[in-house]
Amino acid sequence: MTLSIFADGVENPANIARIADVARLLGATRAASIEGYLIAIENVAGARDIYGRAPLRDDATIAVGNER
Repeated sequence: MTLSIFADGVENPANIARIADVARLLGATRAASIEGYLIAIENVAGARDIYGRAPLRDDATIAVGNER
């Protein structure tokens, strides 16, 4: 399994650098596109909880963003 982190709409270079740091910390890569399953980190109404999900066994991308 390969895990990557995709910075969606992140424009601040310092934030992009911190996302790359987190990717390295997790043993992941910072991706330029979505690869495999998509896990979007959201806090909007209707977002589904990821707790209790089955462990991932295939490639996955965690999408983060929204600097506001």
